[in-house]
Amino acid sequence: MILLDPQRARRRRAAVAALTGAIVLAGAIASPVAHPANAGPLPAVDAPDPGKDPGPFTVTVDTSIRPAVGVEKPAFATATMVGPHGDAADFATGRLLLMTDDQGLVASVAERLRAKARVVADPAEAIAQLDDDARAQVDEQLAPIWMLEFTPDTSVAEAGTDLIAKAAGDVARGPHAFSSWDGLATVAQAAALRIEGVPVDLDIVMRPADFRTRNTPESPAPELGQSSNSFSWTHLTQIGVPDAWNVLARAGRLTPDSITVAVLDGGFAPSTMDRAPSAIADPSRANTVPCSSGNPCPWHGENVASVLMARADNAFGSAGPAGPVARPVLIDRAAVVSDVLAGYFRATGAGARIVNMSFGSSVPAVGVVFTSAIDATFQAMSNGGVMHVAAAGNAGIDVDRTDCGLFGVCWEAALELPCEAGGVVCVGGTMFGTAIPDPGSNWGSGGLDGGRSVDLWASFTALAGPDPANPGN
Repeated sequence: MILLDPQRARRRRAAVAALTGAIVLAGAIASPVAHPANAGPLPAVDAPDPGKDPGPFTVTVDTSIRPAVGVEKPAFATATMVGPHGDAADFATGRLLLMTDDQGLVASVAERLRAKARVVADPAEAIAQLDDDARAQVDEQLAPIWMLEFTPDTSVAEAGTDLIAKAAGDVARGPHAFSSWDGLATVAQAAALRIEGVPVDLDIVMRPADFRTRNTPESPAPELGQSSNSFSWTHLTQIGVPDAWNVLARAGRLTPDSITVAVLDGGFAPSTMDRAPSAIADPSRANTVPCSSGNPCPWHGENVASVLMARADNAFGSAGPAGPVARPVLIDRAAVVSDVLAGYFRATGAGARIVNMSFGSSVPAVGVVFTSAIDATFQAMSNGGVMHVAAAGNAGIDVDRTDCGLFGVCWEAALELPCEAGGVVCVGGTMFGTAIPDPGSNWGSGGLDGGRSVDLWASFTALAGPDPANPGN
């Protein structure tokens, strides 16, 4: 069995300048396409003031709680966990994830839960793509991720408050609510295993950004006052992209397909006129997960990929910072952490060294103990040379807000995934044409760990297209 302590893992950012042409990616790689308000669930508890003691830890079941994300026609049942401040995370009920290469442990836990066990994400192919030195290090830190599927035992839910409190430790303060008894039973069972040292996680649902002459013809956007020359586009000039293109072109470093860049998202077209011919889209289908506003966004991934790496200087559509150098790998992440990690390993196994993630979930502090697999994966692969970039989120909140309990012990009230995961560069959004944070963007005050906060800023509004709903130029 592999037990991981992400807090002790060495944090190392992949050097942007060391990757040929990657300087053009640093600012806008995770710019959100839109910034609707966070719909979220109806608050099920009275929210205490941040930075203060939320009070005694209590757990209730409130079947009126709406999902924080929602999935169209899900193939699995979900529940919602709401923390003291209204932070909410949806997760699959009757599912637990376990990162281990100890099949005996898997069999033992499966027997105890009367569960079916299967591998849902295997890092082997991704690890094989790393450099020799990194490969040995990462191979010791990661293992296959198993899914255990079982029928929640609601009798365990009756002890849920005590079990969760013991597993979560000091952060178990304040009123919490679950949307169903099955949801509480799933977390209680996970807590019981955690107490015994079995590092199980919840399967959390994620919700869904010629160069030498300084003149490139694209499609004009008069509604934003933008011409057809992408060298003048505000969301690019704001972060110095055209200047980077020009410098790299003069140095002979603006080479097509020289950097494999992955987008983990949902909603990709089979192909478009503005995508590099070398691109991989796996699979090509509409997104089934609504965006953070609750509204459908069937081609969210396609728009994010366009903002990031639409072909430049082709008189069509948009132009992305990475457009002149990127080989796109577009992977549908589906809805839950298990699918995200499976897609991530496919992307890095295909050679991706930069991975963009424009999705997330806000996990209340007591649920953070059940997020070790995704945190350990990104941290270990970052140490191995993969750069991860994630959107900060669209709720207009401080991702580092804290609560404090007895004896002056403080903790972050919620974990914004994947923004605050280990080895991830988190990007917030600025108001169009300015360096001022947009009110709709999440932001960071540094909190208790400045390395897990909002790191970069880029325009919250950008030009994207085409997609299957808008295929024209």
